[in-house]
Amino acid sequence: MDRVRVRVKKKYRVRRIGLAIIAILLISVIIVGIIRLSGFTAEMAHDEMTVSEKYLAVIIRDEKVYTAASYTRADYLVPEGSLVEPGTPVMNVYKRGYSDGMGITLQQLSEEVYAAQLEQLGDVKDSTLSGYNEAVYAIEARIAEASLSGSEESIIALEQLLSEKMDERSEYLKSILQPTEKLKNLYDREEQAKANLNNWLEEVDTEDSGIISFYFDGYENALNKDKLSIISAPVVSGALKKKNAVSWTVESETLTYRLIDPNEWYCAFLTDSDDAFRLAEGVTYDISVSGYGEYRATALKCVISGNKVVNILRVNDELGELAYARNVSITVNAVLSGERVELDSVINDENGQFIDIMQDGVKKRIEIEVLAVDGDTAIIRSASDEYDLSSGVKYWVPKKRIFKSEKD
Repeated sequence: MDRVRVRVKKKYRVRRIGLAIIAILLISVIIVGIIRLSGFTAEMAHDEMTVSEKYLAVIIRDEKVYTAASYTRADYLVPEGSLVEPGTPVMNVYKRGYSDGMGITLQQLSEEVYAAQLEQLGDVKDSTLSGYNEAVYAIEARIAEASLSGSEESIIALEQLLSEKMDERSEYLKSILQPTEKLKNLYDREEQAKANLNNWLEEVDTEDSGIISFYFDGYENALNKDKLSIISAPVVSGALKKKNAVSWTVESETLTYRLIDPNEWYCAFLTDSDDAFRLAEGVTYDISVSGYGEYRATALKCVISGNKVVNILRVNDELGELAYARNVSITVNAVLSGERVELDSVINDENGQFIDIMQDGVKKRIEIEVLAVDGDTAIIRSASDEYDLSSGVKYWVPKKRIFKSEKD
């Protein structure tokens, strides 16, 4: 029986070859996918990234808070925000037990003394007394103007000047008038009232120099330069949420004033501990503090606190109105260069950030700092001088995420 030769058409042969190629490609993709899911080796490449991140932050100042024995009233001798030197009288505080009636009694007696002195003087015209009176009237007019304009600095200074001028007028009249029994009695009563008032009065003088403030929010002790080494996320979070700070004074003391270094301050914000980006120690950033201005700031070492990281920036610039601010909105900007790596290669744990580099086929874990993040890649640098990271250094990527959560 003769064989029947079957010819395969050319188009079918081409189709089978094409299907074979597609199958090979699919198998290759699957193999690569499996490899990437289990991890793979990659090489670092030098690059740069732009950082521009917004955060809610707290202002931390280099300041010292002073207290005094508990008091019921205070007279301020310098305006809020004044630059003071050591030994400057800044407050008169009235101890517990003082009543306003004591001050009123002294004021009334001083008025009686002046009226009796004028009565004793009679119709005599005295140019010196006229000069004192004109000065008193002029100061009172200036106080009224300052009150309308809201100038605290002027009011405090003018009230002190008025008191001094009235005391000078009274002493002048004492020096030229022959004291009558009535005047002697009034003088004695006035001196007794002054002595009684002074028993309740205590002058507060500054112990150091700086910008003075009489306002407090309760976080001056916890959020202070000298507490940066023990700063924690709960303290920063509490301030950001405007929770009441834990009291740190004893019951027998009252906060009086604080002295602030006007040329050094800090701001701190929180990031999640599993976020790759955080401030890198020693790096300089440009920061914009909303409503206050633009500054250059240097990052301190981050503090890992539970599931949060406390990021801290130091600013050596004029504090200005930030002396009275606690919560602010900041934007952190920088253009930073380093080694570009897969973001999945960055390992975050309670001790810092790490990456596994490959040395002779063996993984070696080293500490790093993430300078910037862009999508699935990051710019990093070594956290110590022991390891030099540069282009071509091989590192291990533990896995490649195929599906991303909404958070990503």
